[in-house]
Amino acid sequence: MTIILILKLTIPIVILSVWLLRPNLKTNFRGGNTNSLKEEFLFYGLNSSTFYVVGFIKVVLSFFLLISIWNESFLLLSSLGLATLMLCATFFHLRASDSLKKTSPSFILFILNLFIAIN
Repeated sequence: MTIILILKLTIPIVILSVWLLRPNLKTNFRGGNTNSLKEEFLFYGLNSSTFYVVGFIKVVLSFFLLISIWNESFLLLSSLGLATLMLCATFFHLRASDSLKKTSPSFILFILNLFIAIN
């Protein structure tokens, strides 16, 4: 198993876990002192429509990244799309002066998606 294949499996699992299994759970990685993913978006000054649109896009791009294991034509769209969203998330964490612990997951996913895109 190559590192790219491992990332194509791991990144979607992480993102889908956050958005589909744990959106209403308090975690140590939520921005500010929020208790849910939706609260986190509101904390950053984004509205609930943005929450649903970003969530939909992240879920779709995560599935596209999984599909890219068998069909490479999905790779660039999914990895660069997710990288863009993760860079935006990192920006919001930094703007809110969140800790490194809260900021690092989005930044790491940004870097990993860029790595997939260029390899």
